[in-house]
Amino acid sequence: MNWHVIQSLHRIFLTNSTPKTISLLQNDHIKYLLHSTKELKETKKVIIGQRTFKEMYEKHHLSSYLLYSQFFDENDWITPYPQLQEVDIKTLMELKRLMEADELTFLRQQLLEANESRRGLSQMFFKNDKYLDNREALVDAIKRLLDIDVLVDDKDQQYMYILHVGKPKAIVLCENLYNLKIPSWAIKNQIELWYAGGNNIEKLDRIPEIKVPIYYSCDWDYHGLTIYSRVYEKIPGIKLLSPIAEPKKIDNTEHRSLWNKSENLDKLSGLNKSLFTIEQIDLIQHLIKANSWIIEESNNLINVLKFNNCI
Repeated sequence: MNWHVIQSLHRIFLTNSTPKTISLLQNDHIKYLLHSTKELKETKKVIIGQRTFKEMYEKHHLSSYLLYSQFFDENDWITPYPQLQEVDIKTLMELKRLMEADELTFLRQQLLEANESRRGLSQMFFKNDKYLDNREALVDAIKRLLDIDVLVDDKDQQYMYILHVGKPKAIVLCENLYNLKIPSWAIKNQIELWYAGGNNIEKLDRIPEIKVPIYYSCDWDYHGLTIYSRVYEKIPGIKLLSPIAEPKKIDNTEHRSLWNKSENLDKLSGLNKSLFTIEQIDLIQHLIKANSWIIEESNNLINVLKFNNCI
């Protein structure tokens, strides 16, 4: 949902109606409440709440709205423009929390040294290198939260982020940035963390000789495992970490990395079977059949390393 929809739902909660607009009627969540649950009703000029709407809203939306509103009130320089998505608001809130907890010092310093591009930053925080294109207010909010003046327009992120730990016992190359935001456990266990930019892995061609075991942590979806296949071509000694978190339904999480399904699960959605263990193949087949995926961030990485007998 975007901020316009979030505000409109809250207005219905307070006054039992909100002006009817084309953008509201085209929103999937509003359509669901209008046509599936019937908790909203469309009239000539307004959308009104039905008998069960307030109870539903209090249960699923009210606390989030209050958090978002408080965040905007406390940071009145962040413009809550109508198309600001809920995921954008949550990302900004998390960035502020991490900055205030002094947990982004390492990352911010590397961002400054790298002269990071807009698309590099977009890939880090939104899993899509084009997400921040033409979103000037959102880019400005991120720069102000991170206290960064300039983002270059270079579309190719050349800089790799490395959490150095002195003498590492192992290296974990992460598809996503999440684990580099919380570095204390890695430093304590002498696990060096790398982030190359998700799908933007060409820079791996220029890495020095690796003298310790190296592992790959990723989303267990078609996109993540395809990236692993490309990483393996560049670092043949790398080993894929099997996850321990529970799978999530792709449809329920509005995920966009879809399996190339076929009647023959043995085809493994087109992935190279030789890159996976028997247990990993079984898991991939289960995920394809269930139309599910496993989110990298939902795993505790130190426990994953123990589960995979890496430490």
